[in-house]
Amino acid sequence: MLAAISITASIWHYKHYSEYVEQMSDFLCTVGDRREITGQGIDVKAGVILRPIESSPFRIGLSIASPTFYELKTANYSFISDGYNRFDSGSIMDARDRTNYKFRLYTPWKFGVSLGHTIGSQVALGASYEYADYGSMDSRYITGEYYNEWSDSYSSNSESDRVMNDHTAKTLKGVHTLKLGAEIKPTRELALRIGYNYVSPMYQKEGFKDGTLNSDGSYVSSATDYTNWEATNRFTCGFGYTFDKFNASLAYQYSTTKGTFSPFMSYYDANSPTADCIAPQVSVENKRHQVLLTLGYTF
Repeated sequence: MLAAISITASIWHYKHYSEYVEQMSDFLCTVGDRREITGQGIDVKAGVILRPIESSPFRIGLSIASPTFYELKTANYSFISDGYNRFDSGSIMDARDRTNYKFRLYTPWKFGVSLGHTIGSQVALGASYEYADYGSMDSRYITGEYYNEWSDSYSSNSESDRVMNDHTAKTLKGVHTLKLGAEIKPTRELALRIGYNYVSPMYQKEGFKDGTLNSDGSYVSSATDYTNWEATNRFTCGFGYTFDKFNASLAYQYSTTKGTFSPFMSYYDANSPTADCIAPQVSVENKRHQVLLTLGYTF
């Protein structure tokens, strides 16, 4: 049995700009949003590899990953323009500080199992499965900050944003990830590789972004659009070559995901159906081609 544990720290710096334009009766209405999210996170991973039959190369792997504990800060600059007048969010300064918000986000636990087998020294086969329940993600308010003498830094207390978490549970769901791969070595120096990766949808079929939630996470949200992505399929192939102490690997990956884009949530008025505002949905597809080259030298 082989066991391993790792601690990973990550730093995030995300930037995004979007515009939504709608043709009104006699003018164009434009909504622009520029957002930046910064912060850091930490998580712990552990795993074991077992060989149930000592004389066989067949092995079983088990893994678990803790939530990634993020502390993030989101800031945005938004505007609405009708071509004549313009309203900027930068002028908003209220008790909630709508253009600047600090919060915590805890991602779900991840559980995995893998199988591996080799046939002689020429064929290697592998399969893995991972599950994570994204409906259980925990969005948290920062309730207070204080100076920590032991770490000589500032720390913070937090509590769950129950309204946002309830919406998350209704909108997101468990994700299943399946990976299959094979490597064939026709010669000692050359290795041919092929793989497939399937990721099930994260979003509930009828999930939507609810901008009416009584949550700070909604108060600071300045973009109304959302996309319900379906399953992701990835196909890979490539080869590796070793010469003396040098090695090179070339891989190609094709990824495709379909989804439904909505510019804003639909609004229904029970008292006056003629006042309903139904958001038009558009089918979208995200296709990505990647070529990866790795060069190495062994000392």
